[in-house]
Amino acid sequence: MRNVLIGLMLSTNLLAGCAQMAVLEATDQGRAPELVIASDLVNALMQVDGYHPTTTRLQIQKSPKHKFGQTLHAVLANVGYDIEYVSSPMGDRFVQYTLSDHKNSAGSIPKTYHLSVGEVEFKRDYEVIGGRVQPASNLLMAGVDPMTIKLNDQIFGLEASVESDEQLPPQQPGPEQVSERVNVQTEPVPETPASGLQQVSNVQPAGQHQGIDQSESAIDLLVNGESSPREYNEGDNLVFTVRSRFDVRLSCYYQDPDGSVIRMYPNRFTQQSNIRAGELVHIPANDEWAIQATRSGANDKVMCLSVDSEQEVAMSGFESAPDLEPLPVNNFDELLNELKLQTGIMPQIERLSIRVN
Repeated sequence: MRNVLIGLMLSTNLLAGCAQMAVLEATDQGRAPELVIASDLVNALMQVDGYHPTTTRLQIQKSPKHKFGQTLHAVLANVGYDIEYVSSPMGDRFVQYTLSDHKNSAGSIPKTYHLSVGEVEFKRDYEVIGGRVQPASNLLMAGVDPMTIKLNDQIFGLEASVESDEQLPPQQPGPEQVSERVNVQTEPVPETPASGLQQVSNVQPAGQHQGIDQSESAIDLLVNGESSPREYNEGDNLVFTVRSRFDVRLSCYYQDPDGSVIRMYPNRFTQQSNIRAGELVHIPANDEWAIQATRSGANDKVMCLSVDSEQEVAMSGFESAPDLEPLPVNNFDELLNELKLQTGIMPQIERLSIRVN
């Protein structure tokens, strides 16, 4: 029996890692406010289709003139973006940012941070309270489907957040929305959202759902940051990202063109299978192994299953076979039939099919 599928190789330095920021996993407010704010905005950028760090090159002007710009550059590089430094604005992923102070009716002075990358824009107010930076507004965005963005307000010491259904009427963004890169604005920022921006706000904290809401998908599944995969070439690296809407127990499988099926999550490197609402899971999650597109002219397939966290024991028993090795089934349908027969569990299912050139 083969140890692994063709195209899925175990190594120590094969893949440069996934887009993860350690700051997003912590609530330590001893960090500089600029680092927390930059991480919040970059966390949103990473979730936009076509902007995943493993497949995106950003253009950034050399020598940022503001401390926030220096921090933003460092965070973008840290999560894995390929950065091209340019002497003047150019490129379809050119990074621009502004910030400005303004007083609200209570007399405090929050700052508005505006990040623009290509056609995508994010804007949010932040203020420092008791030495801790906190969001002072919803996240506003343009060029993005707000339903695909999950806030991670845990970095501010708050509960995880997901999207709301509240949206602003779409309008054409005005020229005032694109400012000179790196310059610090001194003009007051209006209290109302900028035209063309939609908002994502905080909703029910993670863990308050009683089981999975069967009326909507519990998870979103992406490959290299895209929910609708483009065609890949044989040997291209594939990184899968799962975004959870609820507290769930997650497992993911990979099927090659010959029908061989392996469990790729949880695995020997990442054994945690219960994830919280709003959490991102990357597969692979480290550089100890990699997944590559297999045979030209064929399709590689991925399937992720989500069940209530209370079904951990039954799922763990079903998944007692070794990970990252072919299972005794010929396709995903046989796997699901075996799951139903052995456990009686009917999971929610998300699938992707990846065309290989």
